[in-house]
Amino acid sequence: MTRLKEEAVHKFFSNRKVVALALLLFMALLLAVHNRFVQDDAFISFRYAQNLAEGNGLVWNVGERVEGYTNFLWTVLLVPSFWLGVDIVAYSYLLSIFAYLITLLVGFLIAARVWGDKFAGFVTVFLLAANFSFSSYATGGLETQFGIAMLLCFVWVIFKSAESNSLKWSILAGVLAAFSIMTRMDSLLFVAPLSLYVLLACKPVEHRHVIRKAVVYGLSAGGPLLLWLILRHAYYNDWVPNTFHIKTQGSSWIRGGYYQLLFYTMYGLVVPIGVSIFRFRALMDLCKEKLMAALMLAALGLWGLYLLKVGGGFMEFRLMMCSFAFTAILLSGLWCGSVIGRHAKILIMLLLICGSVVHAAMQYPYPCIQSVSELKKYHKEWEEVADCLNRAFGKNSSRVKIGVTCAGVIPFYTGMPALDLLGLNNRHIAEHGEHIEPANSWVGNRPGHARMAAWEDVINAEVNLLINTPWLFQGDAEDLVRMGAEQIIRCWYWGEEFDKSRVSAAMVRYPSELVGCGKLPPVVAWPMSGDRYLVTVYTVYNEGVEEAIKDCGALVINR
Repeated sequence: MTRLKEEAVHKFFSNRKVVALALLLFMALLLAVHNRFVQDDAFISFRYAQNLAEGNGLVWNVGERVEGYTNFLWTVLLVPSFWLGVDIVAYSYLLSIFAYLITLLVGFLIAARVWGDKFAGFVTVFLLAANFSFSSYATGGLETQFGIAMLLCFVWVIFKSAESNSLKWSILAGVLAAFSIMTRMDSLLFVAPLSLYVLLACKPVEHRHVIRKAVVYGLSAGGPLLLWLILRHAYYNDWVPNTFHIKTQGSSWIRGGYYQLLFYTMYGLVVPIGVSIFRFRALMDLCKEKLMAALMLAALGLWGLYLLKVGGGFMEFRLMMCSFAFTAILLSGLWCGSVIGRHAKILIMLLLICGSVVHAAMQYPYPCIQSVSELKKYHKEWEEVADCLNRAFGKNSSRVKIGVTCAGVIPFYTGMPALDLLGLNNRHIAEHGEHIEPANSWVGNRPGHARMAAWEDVINAEVNLLINTPWLFQGDAEDLVRMGAEQIIRCWYWGEEFDKSRVSAAMVRYPSELVGCGKLPPVVAWPMSGDRYLVTVYTVYNEGVEEAIKDCGALVINR
């Protein structure tokens, strides 16, 4: 046995390509761990998973069935963390990093097959690992990397399905297709065109075998999907997530185009893309899987049109990560053969590396985009807000309902019932809430930020404290008292004495008959460390709030 192990080790290290790939994956892993982070939206999935683990169902607030997440399979995979008592952030990191390594490894295999050259695989792994955004989204807490790994595994399996007469590969391909869509429904835009490969690339002995393979694949994918959709509808009484109603409103195609163009420009990808177009015929001559390359291009086109429709995203290029994985596979052909000269290959690679390094170092806050550094900052700040509320309310936290526009960290760490003021967990707000006037009509609203809860929504939902987007006021308590409740509320509005140093998003608008008539509800400022106060509005009377005000010495304005 020892001799066999020694021979296996010797064989491994004697294969230079295997060793090189292992080293490249190890370096990619180290970089991803260094860039790790968790974003606020991830805690939405964490909260749903926690409620499911505790037997309360897949819900946001206990007893309220609204699908406020878009990543069913990922959310379900988070559940064991709560059963095992493992920190959910660390657990999500572990799952995502594992998916990241699968992405790189399968990406290597796909690129090597598409271009008939393992060097294309190495280039693909390098392009993905060296991209700051892609490396950062190896974690993040959301389904990003898991969904990419699922899609690439799907591509590899349909290769196997097409070349094999065994139906087991068709069954596995169908299951992976279903799982991809159950991870993110918009993955259908990749799954649908890529599925054509199963039929078009088949080389069966009989025509009947093609039909049988198509039927088996269709049943393997359609069966789980249909069952899932029926069960979802029975549970939530809706065919699509509530977030669908939110994200299909208010955004402009200009924002969607800007979002995509900024990614390709900032990372220097416009250069290899332009060269690929110019050398398209030479690339096609080199390509060993022309059908797959064409289907990948079709999928990328559909995804691009989809991002135009929904306005892209506001988190640093998260929605570009899946398309970038396929783009890297297709672009890797430039470094194979003699499509372009050796100096051109080196210059383009240096350009891509420089683009990534510069972006990682500067983390410039591009308009309409929140950088990874900003996402990290907000997570830390909102965790401090959660700590403040936990100190104030303690055992009474489950008796007090809050209203927030950042529905992740604060509700998760406090365990408080919460109303997302942007409609995440409220269908009425998502569809009929007050329209948020965009800062620029051409660009439109930030995706998912087109509607805001009306005052009536807050009262009907029996929200006790309006946090909105947390306002951490730094200064003397007397400064807040001098401002008064009306002035504080006016500072929260877009366009009405708006102060960016105090708040970063719109607030629930009060009825005009309350503003200026002395009928506004009290403002409560909760003490934090460093002479800071968390400013909230006390909307509906609650004994738990009254006790907390007395116990922690909160400042009440306009009582």
